[in-house]
Order: sequence, then structure tokens, then C-alpha cells
Amino acid sequence: MAAPGAAILAAVRTMGARGLVFRVSVCAALLGATASAHADLGSARLIETARRPPAARGALLHSQRHARRDGLTRSERRRLLMGDTVAHPVAFERRAAHYVGGVSYQLVRASPRAVLTALEDPRQLPFMLPHTRSARRLGRTGRDVRIELTQGNGLVSATYTVRARRVEGRRELRFWLDRSRAHGIEDVWGYFRVQAFDGARSLVTVAVALDLGPGLARILFEGRIQNAILGTPARIRDFIEPRALAFSG
Repeated sequence: MAAPGAAILAAVRTMGARGLVFRVSVCAALLGATASAHADLGSARLIETARRPPAARGALLHSQRHARRDGLTRSERRRLLMGDTVAHPVAFERRAAHYVGGVSYQLVRASPRAVLTALEDPRQLPFMLPHTRSARRLGRTGRDVRIELTQGNGLVSATYTVRARRVEGRRELRFWLDRSRAHGIEDVWGYFRVQAFDGARSLVTVAVALDLGPGLARILFEGRIQNAILGTPARIRDFIEPRALAFSG
């Protein structure tokens, strides 16, 4: 994120065994600023300015090799048609922060409206987000909905609050950590994007950057947590498709 008037630094980061090249947009925040812009993980460009806590952000990004509008190669589209999840794992450092996550895609046999409606309902989030024990809406601040999440397992868990905002004119829901409330992780941000794929299916894209913070959770569970993040679109499919089928029947 970056404060208005702050310089936006662009860099290119090479990651992964396949040598995927990701554009990383680094937005430097001015000290004491109260507004900043969040980078779009999927296209590595700033798409809106919103109020954020003053902090520097880095963004992930789609491979420059992906020339298609949806950011997918032909082979990846074939995999989607076979029912697979296509995932691009990412890890990067920004100053003292260490982020993991990535961008993943899944076809869901439901309309974009049905998918977004489910994602905007906190009561349904525990069924779609990995290791989510509870989700509750705390209220609304302007265009932002505040949602408290508790995630984890029997060994480790964290409670934190995110702000979620529907992007005007796009089937996209963006979220970022609400630092004004207690948070058991250092940082998280990303988006859910839903696009019509054909007459029966939607292409669901989930992008997440997570900084667990220092400690045993990072040492012991970071890899598992990243895998769970990348599997989120499949969880969304498995939850929504039976309900969409029942509703259509």
C-alpha cells in the first residue's frame, strides 16, 4: 500500500522452479499517512485508492509469460477444464516482513453472482476458507465490512480482523488486515475474483499474501498454510457446487 503522493517502485522478481517471472509493485508509504493504495495481485497494478494503515506493501504477480487476459496459459486452461486447481505459489520479503501465498484458479459450476454472494456472507466463510473455526461480521465502516476470523488447528490458532470491500464495476472482493484491532498474525491481504467462464461455470481466482510473523508457527506450519491457501478455490467449489445444483433443481 502507499500513501497518496508516495512513490511507487516497480521491480521484477523471478520465482519458482519453472522460473516464473512475477512483477512486484512496491508501494512506499509516507510516514503518518492515513490513506494508501493496495496493489492488485493478479495484474500488478493499482486499481483503487482506499484508506489503509500507514505501511509499505509489496504485491505479487502474475507471470509475464501469461499473455491471456485471464493470466492462464493454454495448458493451464486445459487443466482447469479437467477439474484441476491451477496454483502459482509465491514467497517474498519486504523489509522485515516475510510473505507467502500465491494466486490460484478453479472452475466452479455456479454463476458469478452465486459465488460472490457466498463469499460476502461471513456465516458461510468457515466452509470455504481453510482451517477457519469462526467468522463473524463486526460491522461496516464506509464501504468496508469488518470480519473477525479465527483460524488454526488444535496446536496453533490466530484471531484477526480483515476489512473487505467489493470493487465497484468488477466481480471482485478485496480484503486486508485491520490493524486497529488485535491480530494474531503480522499481515494479510488479497482478493477473490469471479469471472464468467461459460454458460454454466465461473472462473474463481484467489490471491493471498500472508505474513505469519516470527515464531514457531512460521517455522513449523508455513509450508502447510501456503498449500492450504492455494487450495482455497477448490474448497469454494466443493461448498458452492452442491448448493447451486440443488437450487437449480
